[in-house]
Amino acid sequence: MTDFKERFSFTTDDINAPPKLSDEEAANLILSCMSMPLEAAQICFPKLDKFTYSDLEATFKNYLQNPPQISTKTKKYPLKTQLTKEEDFWLLNYLKHIDSISFEEFAEKYGHHFRPCLTMNQILARFEEIKAMTPEERQKIDDDVVKTMLFEQSFSKPDSPDEKQNLNLQCTYESHHQYDIQPHVEHEIQELHELTSLLSITAFKGNDLAILRGLSVEYAMRREAILIGRASTLSEVDVDLSSVDGQHACIHISRQQAILSFLPDCNFYIENIGNRSFRVNGVEISTGKICRIPPYAILDFCGILLMFIPNEKLLDQLKTKLKISNDK
Repeated sequence: MTDFKERFSFTTDDINAPPKLSDEEAANLILSCMSMPLEAAQICFPKLDKFTYSDLEATFKNYLQNPPQISTKTKKYPLKTQLTKEEDFWLLNYLKHIDSISFEEFAEKYGHHFRPCLTMNQILARFEEIKAMTPEERQKIDDDVVKTMLFEQSFSKPDSPDEKQNLNLQCTYESHHQYDIQPHVEHEIQELHELTSLLSITAFKGNDLAILRGLSVEYAMRREAILIGRASTLSEVDVDLSSVDGQHACIHISRQQAILSFLPDCNFYIENIGNRSFRVNGVEISTGKICRIPPYAILDFCGILLMFIPNEKLLDQLKTKLKISNDK
């Protein structure tokens, strides 16, 4: 039998095969996996940010079984060891409180704010540089962080009446498109709904509109709107994603990432006010967009997952009272 490779000058690639990396990218991937968690590689090593986490993971697993042949002339890219503005800000805060906390205590408590590619010696060296700065240079570090925060906040504020009107229209929009659902799927959804309702019976306090639940954390929504983001010294949030279920927040999560609202139509909506996207049940919510959240939806903030669980008993009471008041 004739070999197909002899008959045809091309071969088809497996669509599920990991992407092909250049020598430089392959070298950086191997170095990153030897020195830090894989999820940090895209941040710390150049040219890896264009690949997804799953692509890098699949590629590295393939390398373990089939080591690549990398040219000895491959250009070696240095690690991004220069501290960011936010990392400088944390060192500056430590300097202001140096008399009340040792560096070891500071590193243990706030070390997750620094990238894993940084060594303790590099952080200490930068601390000595900040320590030797003039008051004006230190003030510039504070100013740069504040400017970054104001830039992120600017995404959440409509600049014109038209934008405010569009915001209200998005909140009250209802789709009239009808989807055909197979009977067996409807039955399975109903069974899952009953199960999730059973699991959340004792989870609510009397005034909880809803809760956001991770594996080991839980945030209650007791107001008409709550703020989701990364807490910092100068920015407080209701749902702090800086460390959830042992996962430290990706630096791509904004300090003010989203607003979760309960509107008069008795539905919940989430608005992206950050400068990065997140997902609701796998659907990307880009900057400035709003979507209505269904019960038990999964919110995905750069890999940090939270389940949205509404207090349906309280919502039924509110809907009944609202209907009575409208009838009057």
